[in-house]
Amino acid sequence: PPHLPEPSDVYTYHSTMGCRTQLFSNRHGRQGVAGRGNISPVTINLTKVGIDNGTVLGRRSEPDIQGFWNTLEEYVELAAQALLERFEWQAKQLAKSAPFLYENEILLCDRKLKPEEQVRDALKNGTLAIGILGLSNALVAMFGKHHAEDESLQEFGLKVYEFIHNKALEYSEKYDLNFSAYSTPAESLCRKWLKEMRKEYGLIPGVTDKEYINNSFHVPVYYPISIFEKLQIEAPYHKYSTGGSISYVELDGNARNNLDAFERIVKH
Repeated sequence: PPHLPEPSDVYTYHSTMGCRTQLFSNRHGRQGVAGRGNISPVTINLTKVGIDNGTVLGRRSEPDIQGFWNTLEEYVELAAQALLERFEWQAKQLAKSAPFLYENEILLCDRKLKPEEQVRDALKNGTLAIGILGLSNALVAMFGKHHAEDESLQEFGLKVYEFIHNKALEYSEKYDLNFSAYSTPAESLCRKWLKEMRKEYGLIPGVTDKEYINNSFHVPVYYPISIFEKLQIEAPYHKYSTGGSISYVELDGNARNNLDAFERIVKH
């Protein structure tokens, strides 16, 4: 699609780290994962954006769509500024602070850094990730349903991801750094933010009534849906998540007892 980077820019050098982190193209030289890394992530609480602009609190009869986009843009900008501030602090380190990494070119750099040099030229090869948490919860807060329940909300959810992705591209050009949209790993944050939102908003059915906030673009794990339908709904979001993403399914039996089914899932 025309709104995405050229395939040769992103997909030729698709490199993953750990469970989901991905390093896409590098504005500053060598591609791939070696010697780079995700320098910093800052995650946006989409659920809170949805609650503040939705109908679930009884403040309005219709969701405030423009308010949602205005708040989201404010949050994305705040995340970018936080990433930049942190990067500037990190970049002022001297190479001697971690000589094994910087003086031996373990971290990618166009030259071997001297002990008294700052490490900006090494760190600029990494990525600054704008993380995303709680899409399905936000949709329920706004519209009373999530993206697996209504095709129009699937379109809305994809617009949210496309917006954050395009802002990351914009920041990359503006600041000459590798910004990305990141379907963040939030194993602890999904619980921490739930507690904070319960303090502020209380128990909201479908939004804050579970023991966690649903991560990134995932269809809620408790929602009754087939494996193939779940993967099909989540699939389009991956192209916007240049900082990394993951889709998963849960099986209620031992996959070793049904290898044909396991193979079908993987191929799908």
